[in-house]
Amino acid sequence: MNEVFDTWKLGAMLLDIIVGFGLPVSLAMIFRKKYKVRISVLIIGIGTYILVNAILCSVFDVIVYYMNLSDYLDKSNMASAFFYGIFHGLIQFGGYYAAMRFLMKGYDRKENALMFGLGLSFIDAVYYNAVGGFLNFLTATQINEWGRDGYLDRFEGEAREYSEGVIESLENMGISEIVGSMIFMILEMGFMIAVSVLLFQAVKRVGKTYLLPTLGAVMVVFNLVICLRSVEILNEIPYLIIIGVLTALCCFGAYIFYGADKEQVMGKADFAK
Repeated sequence: MNEVFDTWKLGAMLLDIIVGFGLPVSLAMIFRKKYKVRISVLIIGIGTYILVNAILCSVFDVIVYYMNLSDYLDKSNMASAFFYGIFHGLIQFGGYYAAMRFLMKGYDRKENALMFGLGLSFIDAVYYNAVGGFLNFLTATQINEWGRDGYLDRFEGEAREYSEGVIESLENMGISEIVGSMIFMILEMGFMIAVSVLLFQAVKRVGKTYLLPTLGAVMVVFNLVICLRSVEILNEIPYLIIIGVLTALCCFGAYIFYGADKEQVMGKADFAK
């Protein structure tokens, strides 16, 4: 066997798969069993993510492209990061607010916010970390078994060129990058759950609407940091530190409001079978 990828890198890929699949599924099972939250809340959260992040943000990007704004934004990474960070953050905040207000109607127990937030981060964890990690791990083990040339000999033309690019990407991918992706996934999940708890309080509890402007600003900052990282203005360590601090602050606020919420409210959709 011609080993191209060492045991440490393969181990990091395997850990990424386990955490990316195991963490969200385990949390869903805990919320379902301990708090009797319906799985339908998780589905609403996942559906909200697809509608807002995958569809609405993509439509916005297409509109920007056809308005020729992208030509200007491409000239400045900083301008591009701020533009997309601000508008993606506002779109996500508006979409999550609408979902909490309308799609979560009848789900009035505070525990529902935990499952909803998990749904908002579920796809990222499973698709990018678990599925993406599995494909990387599978490719890496095949290359180790057959060798680089043996692996590429299975492909021709464009497929071979694409596979060469995949191998190069995997070779350049450091263990720190894999671990960093996993850490971000965990932080993002905590962030989304915390934001959902606070959004639930703002929407479903009387006198808490003052939280909405702060939550909007938090969503903008979160997306801005991601965009700054995507154009490599921020390095990985400062990026994770900022995301970590933002997540910690949101979790602290969510903990305070969640613990102070003593209302025993049961909506029509709260009765789990």
